[in-house]
Amino acid sequence: MVASGLFSIQEINSHGEKKDTSLPVEQVCEASFNSSFDGFVGYQGELHHRIDILIAGSGQFRLGQREVSIKAGEMLWSLKGSHPSLVDLDHSSLLIRIDLPIVLAMELKLCRSFELDLFCGKVFSLAVCNDLERQQLLRQTEELKAKDEVMKEIALEELKLLLRRLSQYASRRPHLADMEPVRERGCYQVYKMVLFISDNFREELSVEKIAGHVGLHKNFAMNLFKKIMGQSLLEFTTSLRIRYAEKLLLNTQENITSIAYASGFSSLTRFYEVFGRHFGDSPQRYRKRCWYQDL
Repeated sequence: MVASGLFSIQEINSHGEKKDTSLPVEQVCEASFNSSFDGFVGYQGELHHRIDILIAGSGQFRLGQREVSIKAGEMLWSLKGSHPSLVDLDHSSLLIRIDLPIVLAMELKLCRSFELDLFCGKVFSLAVCNDLERQQLLRQTEELKAKDEVMKEIALEELKLLLRRLSQYASRRPHLADMEPVRERGCYQVYKMVLFISDNFREELSVEKIAGHVGLHKNFAMNLFKKIMGQSLLEFTTSLRIRYAEKLLLNTQENITSIAYASGFSSLTRFYEVFGRHFGDSPQRYRKRCWYQDL
């Protein structure tokens, strides 16, 4: 059974249409420019991967002071904070844009060296798709919108494998942008914290323990993590725990108490509080509703 909220996928054509909403390219570009900035400083949203794959035509992006051109079968991969801004698409273009939250990207087990480069503000451009693969990607995006849960799950697994493969390709290619050395060190420390939390979220974790792992004072570690990730250490840890709990809830018959503690929650009360805030329902009702939908 597919857990919730895996990918955000947009299809953008030369008319600026995103999904089913008509929007002139100029407005798409303006929105993209407004959300861009120099590095990660001041960013208030959660950090996420962005993968722009051009299915047809050609496109122009702006990265800092330079313009980057890509053609059909090529992609740009970045983290929020260093996303290239879409400038223009030619008349025959179709762009697939995948936004992938960090908490979900960790499950894909992307190439670590590539992931670290992204955290340090590097942007990658490479050719990734032949004609057949582009058609497969279009099919996968259509199937992810379908009501057929089985086909949706198959398409999702195919897309996850594609992203893992692309990360391996990208790790061996030159990147397009570098950050300042001081900021890069901060990003490296945050990446180490992300990995440490991802490996240990099912256990009891404290800010002191996480900060100590990277040799930082807890207050400095909290502020640095918040500035770069756009969420606190607690929020990130909780998002991993609730995601893991949801998978156990949907794919096992474990009781709620066992799931709560296996996911790293300190109490059943805390688990119910977080689950209700995240899903708007109790774990029991959520499980029952999802199981019945699959019948």
